[in-house]
Amino acid sequence: MVPSKATSLGLSNIDLKSLQEVYEIATIKPTTVQNRFTKDTIDKPDPNMTPVPYPLITFDRDVRKYCREKDIAYAPWGLLWGSLDVLDGPEKMLEKLGKEIGISKEIACFACMTSLGGCKISILCGTSDEGRMHETLAGLRRVKGYLQESDEHKKTWKDYVDRFRTIVDGDES
Repeated sequence: MVPSKATSLGLSNIDLKSLQEVYEIATIKPTTVQNRFTKDTIDKPDPNMTPVPYPLITFDRDVRKYCREKDIAYAPWGLLWGSLDVLDGPEKMLEKLGKEIGISKEIACFACMTSLGGCKISILCGTSDEGRMHETLAGLRRVKGYLQESDEHKKTWKDYVDRFRTIVDGDES
């Protein structure tokens, strides 16, 4: 029984089947899912990564799709340390985008992730360094300013986000 004071439900490290089951039976529906966000999957875990549950599907595509359908916010855990090199790709697109805007590739990754559309994305910035927090917020404001400067910048941004989406969503985009 859920206490009457509970107004929202957040879940973590949950696969699609379990999420669906919880959603169907819960009186208070899940509002947030925080899952590991990596290319590695449960059947091919990277032994160098922290031993927590891996997604069943690359980049948690199945869970993110369900979150989109049910209006559940998705918080990708390990976005930078678990996926940054893969998301940057061999062409170093996040690094190039960061240089063009004047931000780090990490902040470019955060900004691209939030620009994907689909489910609501809630970015987790796991730093405890106050300076890094300010740097991240300033970088995200810089992205916003970049997009407001010109239609050419909007097009360039869209092209980067589309390439990022191809990596993250694969054929489902």
